[in-house]
Amino acid sequence: MKRMLTILLAAAFCVALFAGVALAAEKPLKIVFVCTGNTCRSPMAEGIAKKVSGEEDYNFEIISRGTDLDPDELVANLNARVVMIKRGVKLDGHKSMAMGAEEARDADLILTMTDGHRKNVLKLFPDAESRTFTLIEYVTGKPGNISDPWGMNLDEYEKTASQLDELIPAALAKFADR
Repeated sequence: MKRMLTILLAAAFCVALFAGVALAAEKPLKIVFVCTGNTCRSPMAEGIAKKVSGEEDYNFEIISRGTDLDPDELVANLNARVVMIKRGVKLDGHKSMAMGAEEARDADLILTMTDGHRKNVLKLFPDAESRTFTLIEYVTGKPGNISDPWGMNLDEYEKTASQLDELIPAALAKFADR
């Protein structure tokens, strides 16, 4: 009886260990989009990336963060929400959050909207250097910044969203193929 119990416990341990390995293998890769206040560019990027990721069936966890939040502006900008609705993406539930050590540590890829954002992330989290790029740099291999529409008219938000529409599918495909 004691031997049978030992065998059953060993078998249960092996099953639990195998299940843990299988779950770890299916853990989604984490992508963090970063801008200044996490109210315009990075939430739009997050929304577009989630939509593309779902359409392409990528196993990605996608979030957005900011490097310098304004405590008086902690939701997605109205114009950002408007241009995203046209794309079938809702930002109504978005809450602005600052880039933190946990996101930097857990991210498989950090895509910033500008080189300034990239430098801010690396100043705070130097260990993330090998995983941190501007979105344009990651896709094209060349330096570049996503235009900042904050405080401008709806046309400027549309231009920024169009930049993101073009770059994000390419970034996700590149990351999926790595």
